[in-house]
Amino acid sequence: AMLRFGSAWYDVGPQIKAGTEGGLDPRNLILCTDDRLAAVGLFGRDPKHRDAERSALALLLKPQVPAPVQLAAVAAAARGRDPKLPETLLAGWKGFSPALRAAVLDTLLSRADWTGALLSSLEDTCTPPGEIDPTHRRRLVEHADKSVRDRAGAVFGPSGGSRQAVIEAYAGALKSPGDRAAGAAVFAKVCASCHRLH
Repeated sequence: AMLRFGSAWYDVGPQIKAGTEGGLDPRNLILCTDDRLAAVGLFGRDPKHRDAERSALALLLKPQVPAPVQLAAVAAAARGRDPKLPETLLAGWKGFSPALRAAVLDTLLSRADWTGALLSSLEDTCTPPGEIDPTHRRRLVEHADKSVRDRAGAVFGPSGGSRQAVIEAYAGALKSPGDRAAGAAVFAKVCASCHRLH
């Protein structure tokens, strides 16, 4: 088998053979980043390897795995039509970076049955609705499928309303004194994963 990196082609047949003899073993993916990127490029190509690929994917989505490998694994797994993929993608949600969460959501919103699985996870609060970013939330509540829109509306609540009403509801907070320590704690918990000070 040949694998393309940039403009060059490489024979990865021996690595594939070693990795798949006796079944695809997730432990074979504990390699350098380039080798893992090459290996995950094979995900989603053969339905008979779905179970092994899901096991490998679960390991590759751990926080200690480099982000490029995680993102490549999600993209490659999305090529297949594995009905159990959403469960694997959402299992480690709490430990995902914002970029990995976005990739997972993009993948789950790419197929109707996967979108349904995402909504089920949100309805059961296995995946907390408050952790869905505004862009993906909008994609759900404005989805072309009415049943998706209805389910998303029930999960996220009404998104309508006047912006002025929201401003007025929080106007009182402008008159209260600030609390730097409480603000720093909120920033560290909610904002620091994406934003920096100074």
